Amino acid sequence: MAEVLTLPLDLSAEASRRLHVQLEREVAAGLDPGSRQAQIACLSGSLARALHQLRESVRRAVSELPADDPTASNLREAATGMALLAQAVMAGAAGLGAQPLPEA
Repeated sequence: MAEVLTLPLDLSAEASRRLHVQLEREVAAGLDPGSRQAQIACLSGSLARALHQLRESVRRAVSELPADDPTASNLREAATGMALLAQAVMAGAAGLGAQPLPEA
């Protein structure tokens, strides 16, 4: 059975790259990398926290704009689109089935 290591709660780009390289080596060597559900759950948690921070940042930025500024609407729509895309990726990676992706 493959060893499953839990990743840090907030995965850096470098840590993600190292994990990718490690998995490629294991697959190329014919090893069974085992279930990655623990890593997927950890990455999903990290993404969920980042999305929350994005929503909060957009909320703060929008609150400083005039009520009729079209930038506020654009920021909200962009943040919502990004959140929907990330949630679809997380659901697909978790094996919950693909959800429709928002149109670009």
